[in-house]
Amino acid sequence: MWAVIQKSEESTRWLIKSAFPILVRGTGVLCLMILLSSCAVVDWFAGDIKDYEVDDLEKDMRAYGRKTIFDESLHRLGDMLLAYGVPDTPIQSKNIGSQTAAKEVPSDLYVMVATAINKINRPLIFIPFDVQYVIGESTTGGIIERILPKIVITGGITGFDKEMIEKSREGDASGGWAGAQGGARYSADDKVSRVSVDLSMMDYRSQSYFPGVNTSNSILLHSDGLTWGIYGYYMGNGASFDYELRKKQGVDGALRNLVEFSIIELIGKHFKVPYWKVIPGANPDTQMINLVYEGFKDFSEPEKISALKKLLFLHGYPGIDIESDELGAGDQRAVESAMEKTRSKTIAQLYLTLWLDIPLESAKTRALVRRRMQRRAQRRIAVEQQQQRAAEAERQAAIQAQQREERNRKVNEYNSLVVTADKFHSNGELQSALEHYLVARRLFPDQAYPTEQINRINAALQQQKRAVDSFRQRLAEADRKYATATSEAYNAAAFRKLKEAYLSLAREQPDNQDIGNKLRHIDQIMSKYRINMDLNGGW
Repeated sequence: MWAVIQKSEESTRWLIKSAFPILVRGTGVLCLMILLSSCAVVDWFAGDIKDYEVDDLEKDMRAYGRKTIFDESLHRLGDMLLAYGVPDTPIQSKNIGSQTAAKEVPSDLYVMVATAINKINRPLIFIPFDVQYVIGESTTGGIIERILPKIVITGGITGFDKEMIEKSREGDASGGWAGAQGGARYSADDKVSRVSVDLSMMDYRSQSYFPGVNTSNSILLHSDGLTWGIYGYYMGNGASFDYELRKKQGVDGALRNLVEFSIIELIGKHFKVPYWKVIPGANPDTQMINLVYEGFKDFSEPEKISALKKLLFLHGYPGIDIESDELGAGDQRAVESAMEKTRSKTIAQLYLTLWLDIPLESAKTRALVRRRMQRRAQRRIAVEQQQQRAAEAERQAAIQAQQREERNRKVNEYNSLVVTADKFHSNGELQSALEHYLVARRLFPDQAYPTEQINRINAALQQQKRAVDSFRQRLAEADRKYATATSEAYNAAAFRKLKEAYLSLAREQPDNQDIGNKLRHIDQIMSKYRINMDLNGGW
């Protein structure tokens, strides 16, 4: 390239004279660098280039670490979150895409958001949003122990208003930043545009948005026909400023600063910390201050005490029992001292004053010390819980062993009862069989066999009972007729029927002596009367 540039001195002077007005209007050294590095304009250069110009060109052409004006603010926000006692919180971002049709803006701000969160560092833990990676790892046999986020950032580029300044119009744009005022003059040659970004926060588990936790910020950019550059910022919380108007940044660089500012605001709103204090020259967020004040008044009494004692502890007041939600004697003395020192008339005013003015460095140290103490306590509790779980597991194992032993005993007893009951049943000893089957069913009610046998025996016993009842009724009827027949005059037909009745009963009970005796007596009577009839030649 440098060989190509070696041309006539006269051409070089002409180019520098032509480029100088552009530089004066705010194009900056980087603009000249772009001209020199563009292949489309290399042939325009000729002649000598001054040493200081070469130095500037080499300085701007070197690779350099990207740094934004909010780097320090993001680091300080991390310190503020720690100082206010914010616990480690996994956070994720969806793809922050462009909702506009403009080709001049990036299609996704996800990487910028991720970088900003990582600049904050602990207590925020950024969880990448990469479904393809997780699926790919799982299909190849990888085991990913995922940490699920608690909160998720959503949003996008919601506006790109291009070339808002009318042709042939001049004016001033001014702003203040970091306690200083700045401004620049624009003309029709400097095209001024505005790009806007909206961000919100949602709960990961419920997938619902946190009310009021959102940002809507914009930046102004200008172009002199060569490239875009930052012109000014106009932020949602009232902050506005101009940033090195002579230095070109481009849309991407401007958006990075805008995203970082919006992340600071969004995180501050979610965790309810005075985030504007980490940005030099930013205006207080009066709406958030009012929400914190009114929110404290809506707390329950224990919640008010806990919240107030936490702030008193972070401010270094002695005698605070931060683990209790009751106001002890030491806590009361600290409250009285703080109210006198801050000249607060109410507890709510004291809370707001303490909340707005926490000494970050000392509060961060106290918060970290408390966090370490809590972790030690948690580890101690975890060890105790592990010991309790081990003891409980041992106790449960003993109970299970005893239960197995008891079950084995019951199984053996059940099998013995069933075998004995089956024998009684085979021998016709239904009542004994029934008793054994009933005991077996009480041991294992879910076993079907004893129940089936019990039902069969009950049916057989019912049938036996009906047969016995029928036998008794027929026997009683026969006995009644027997008494009648033996007490009255002899009736051969009646005695024959009576004999048939007793013979039927005898077949059912062959061993019944009473029936046998009566049959013999009937035979004797019938035989006697038959002999008499034969001797007398009939009656």
